[in-house]
Amino acid sequence: MALPHSINPAFVVRRCAWLLLGFLYAGQLLAAVSLSFAVDDIEGDDWSISGIDAAVSSPSSASTAIKIHIDRILLPESHGELRALDLVCAEVLHLDEEWRCAEGKLKAGKSPVGAQETAWSGHWRADR
Repeated sequence: MALPHSINPAFVVRRCAWLLLGFLYAGQLLAAVSLSFAVDDIEGDDWSISGIDAAVSSPSSASTAIKIHIDRILLPESHGELRALDLVCAEVLHLDEEWRCAEGKLKAGKSPVGAQETAWSGHWRADR
Protein backbone atom coordinates (compact mmCIF):
# COMPACT_ATOMS: atom_id res chain seq x y z
CA MET A 1 0.00 0.00 0.00
CA ALA A 2 1.48 3.33 -1.04
CA LEU A 3 1.22 6.39 1.16
CA PRO A 4 0.49 9.85 -0.27
CA HIS A 5 3.57 11.77 -1.43
CA SER A 6 2.98 14.48 1.17
CA ILE A 7 4.06 12.13 3.98
CA ASN A 8 7.74 12.45 4.82
CA PRO A 9 9.03 8.85 5.11
CA ALA A 10 11.97 9.77 7.31
CA PHE A 11 9.57 11.48 9.71
CA VAL A 12 7.30 8.41 9.80
CA VAL A 13 10.12 5.97 10.52
CA ARG A 14 11.80 8.28 13.05
CA ARG A 15 8.54 9.08 14.89
CA CYS A 16 7.50 5.43 15.10
CA ALA A 17 10.90 4.28 16.32
CA TRP A 18 11.09 6.98 18.98
CA LEU A 19 7.49 6.32 20.00
CA LEU A 20 8.48 2.72 20.68
CA LEU A 21 11.43 3.97 22.73
CA GLY A 22 9.05 6.18 24.71
CA PHE A 23 6.90 3.18 25.59
CA LEU A 24 9.97 1.31 26.75
CA TYR A 25 11.15 4.22 28.90
CA ALA A 26 7.73 4.93 30.42
CA GLY A 27 7.39 1.34 31.57
CA GLN A 28 10.62 1.27 33.57
CA LEU A 29 11.31 -2.19 32.21
CA LEU A 30 12.36 -4.97 34.52
CA ALA A 31 12.64 -7.70 31.87
CA ALA A 32 13.75 -8.12 28.29
CA VAL A 33 11.39 -6.59 25.72
CA SER A 34 11.47 -6.38 21.93
CA LEU A 35 9.07 -4.37 19.75
CA SER A 36 9.04 -4.16 15.98
CA PHE A 37 6.97 -2.89 13.08
CA ALA A 38 7.08 -2.89 9.30
CA VAL A 39 5.87 -0.63 6.46
CA ASP A 40 5.63 -2.08 2.95
CA ASP A 41 5.99 0.99 0.68
CA ILE A 42 6.03 4.77 0.78
CA GLU A 43 5.87 6.52 -2.59
CA GLY A 44 6.32 10.08 -3.82
CA ASP A 45 6.15 11.63 -7.27
CA ASP A 46 9.64 10.50 -8.31
CA TRP A 47 10.93 8.53 -5.31
CA SER A 48 9.93 5.51 -3.24
CA ILE A 49 10.94 3.50 -0.19
CA SER A 50 10.13 -0.17 0.21
CA GLY A 51 10.59 -2.83 2.85
CA ILE A 52 10.91 -0.78 6.04
CA ASP A 53 11.45 -2.76 9.24
CA ALA A 54 12.20 -1.19 12.61
CA ALA A 55 12.95 -2.93 15.90
CA VAL A 56 13.54 -1.63 19.39
CA SER A 57 14.92 -4.05 21.94
CA SER A 58 15.70 -3.75 25.60
CA PRO A 59 17.46 -6.72 27.18
CA SER A 60 17.25 -4.95 30.57
CA SER A 61 15.93 -1.76 32.15
CA ALA A 62 19.37 -0.18 31.69
CA SER A 63 19.81 -0.90 27.98
CA THR A 64 17.88 -0.06 24.78
CA ALA A 65 18.87 -0.62 21.15
CA ILE A 66 17.25 0.29 17.83
CA LYS A 67 17.64 -1.07 14.30
CA ILE A 68 15.95 0.22 11.13
CA HIS A 69 16.29 -1.74 7.88
CA ILE A 70 15.13 -0.51 4.47
CA ASP A 71 15.20 -2.87 1.49
CA ARG A 72 15.22 -0.17 -1.21
CA ILE A 73 15.15 3.60 -1.62
CA LEU A 74 14.63 4.92 -5.14
CA LEU A 75 16.17 8.41 -5.12
CA PRO A 76 14.46 11.37 -6.84
CA GLU A 77 15.54 12.92 -10.12
CA SER A 78 17.08 9.68 -11.43
CA HIS A 79 19.91 9.73 -8.86
CA GLY A 80 19.78 5.95 -8.52
CA GLU A 81 18.89 3.78 -5.58
CA LEU A 82 20.05 2.58 -2.19
CA ARG A 83 19.59 -1.07 -1.22
CA ALA A 84 19.96 -2.98 2.04
CA LEU A 85 20.13 0.14 4.21
CA ASP A 86 20.67 -0.48 7.95
CA LEU A 87 20.65 2.16 10.67
CA VAL A 88 21.67 0.72 14.04
CA CYS A 89 22.22 2.13 17.50
CA ALA A 90 23.30 -0.45 20.07
CA GLU A 91 22.88 1.95 23.00
CA VAL A 92 20.10 4.54 23.00
CA LEU A 93 20.17 6.85 26.02
CA HIS A 94 17.37 8.98 27.49
CA LEU A 95 18.87 12.10 29.07
CA ASP A 96 17.28 15.47 29.89
CA GLU A 97 14.05 14.80 27.91
CA GLU A 98 16.09 13.80 24.87
CA TRP A 99 16.84 10.44 23.23
CA ARG A 100 20.45 10.13 22.09
CA CYS A 101 22.60 7.77 20.08
CA ALA A 102 26.27 8.58 20.41
CA GLU A 103 27.70 5.68 18.39
CA GLY A 104 25.41 4.39 15.66
CA LYS A 105 26.22 2.67 12.35
CA LEU A 106 24.76 3.33 8.91
CA LYS A 107 25.32 0.78 6.16
CA ALA A 108 24.12 0.66 2.55
CA GLY A 109 24.69 -2.60 0.70
CA LYS A 110 24.31 -0.79 -2.63
CA SER A 111 24.35 2.91 -3.60
CA PRO A 112 25.10 4.95 -6.74
CA VAL A 113 28.75 5.08 -5.56
CA GLY A 114 29.00 1.49 -4.28
CA ALA A 115 28.52 -0.08 -0.85
CA GLN A 116 28.86 2.37 2.04
CA GLU A 117 29.36 2.13 5.80
CA THR A 118 29.81 4.96 8.28
CA ALA A 119 29.32 5.96 11.90
CA TRP A 120 26.49 8.31 12.84
CA SER A 121 25.11 10.00 15.94
CA GLY A 122 21.85 11.78 16.59
CA HIS A 123 19.25 12.97 19.07
CA TRP A 124 15.49 13.51 19.22
CA ARG A 125 13.15 15.46 21.48
CA ALA A 126 9.39 14.90 21.56
CA ASP A 127 8.67 18.59 22.13
CA ARG A 128 10.36 19.81 18.92
